[in-house]
Amino acid sequence: MDRFDEKIKKAVSQTDDIPPLVRQSLDSTYSKIKHNKELKKKKINLRIIYYASAVVTICVLFLITYATPVGTAMRNFLHFGQFTSEKLLRSDFVASQDIEDMDNRITVRLNEIYFDQNEIGISLSAVLPDDSELLMFENNEDIHIRYAIKFAIVDKQQNILFDFNSGSAPKNSKSAIESYTMENRLDKSNRVIDFAIQGTMHGSLDLQKKMQGAKLVVTTISAIKMANDPRSETAKQLNLTGNDVTEETGHWELPIQNVPQQTLPTLEFKAKDKNLKSEIFAEATPTTLKLYLKMGEAAKIKMNSAGITLSSDPETKQSFDQKKGDMIKLNGQKYYVATFMYPEYDTHRSVFIHIEDQIYELVRK
Repeated sequence: MDRFDEKIKKAVSQTDDIPPLVRQSLDSTYSKIKHNKELKKKKINLRIIYYASAVVTICVLFLITYATPVGTAMRNFLHFGQFTSEKLLRSDFVASQDIEDMDNRITVRLNEIYFDQNEIGISLSAVLPDDSELLMFENNEDIHIRYAIKFAIVDKQQNILFDFNSGSAPKNSKSAIESYTMENRLDKSNRVIDFAIQGTMHGSLDLQKKMQGAKLVVTTISAIKMANDPRSETAKQLNLTGNDVTEETGHWELPIQNVPQQTLPTLEFKAKDKNLKSEIFAEATPTTLKLYLKMGEAAKIKMNSAGITLSSDPETKQSFDQKKGDMIKLNGQKYYVATFMYPEYDTHRSVFIHIEDQIYELVRK
């Protein structure tokens, strides 16, 4: 091993904290350098220059991706990296945005957005001024800080498509969002709060036309200070008997770009056992799989309180969470509909349904 090999190997070995994707690239680069050692000296020198440049490029990308405010947000974007289907990747199902607006010295950035007939996901970041009151508190053993962002998505006619507690929707209006989750992360050193929001819709909606020319309007960014124990001295000193909310209000308009022109089709899964054709079947969109299970005394498959497990393999090495269950009537027949978070879409030819000790294979048409 020559001195260059030693330096490269040492540099690679000292990157234990580098994320797996960057680690894989570094290992691959070093392997290529080592593999080509038997080449002629001139070729070796050319390749050394090339691969050394590659290492430098990777390190620069590492610094950009993991050590800057933009990188902080990028790490959070990986929340939407669950969609691995080649069709979804080719169609840019998760659409990059990189749109920002400033008001009251706060910059709000729309990073990514995705949606299908059942779910919508939005990634947002807020860059705060040094003296923002939202940065005044930190999590400790007595206090937990949670951040929230309020916004609405409106179409080009200014009709509200989705409302996430923006305060803009008319009273008694029915939201298209049945429920949603909001994850948040504070990078205090860079004054950036990242938000990842995922909303489940009422029924199935075709949004392609409605989202053309739509925009996201943010109204409020807040910090909710919660006392872990309202009886603690810290809670008493800060008068935190319940939830204490600090808000930054404004008006941030973020036009939504790169909206797909067509809705990706709903995929059908049928029972491999033809005797169960009407007993159990499923439909999958890019985000969701809905399983239909026939109910009633005449049903061939009996479901107990243990529930249902969905997996992409018979051994449940990879299983998916059930979001909800409903009872419906379809062509006069009662069905139980189990809705699962399923970002695999067309990745697998079959999915497997586990009920009690039985496994039912459903094959994509």
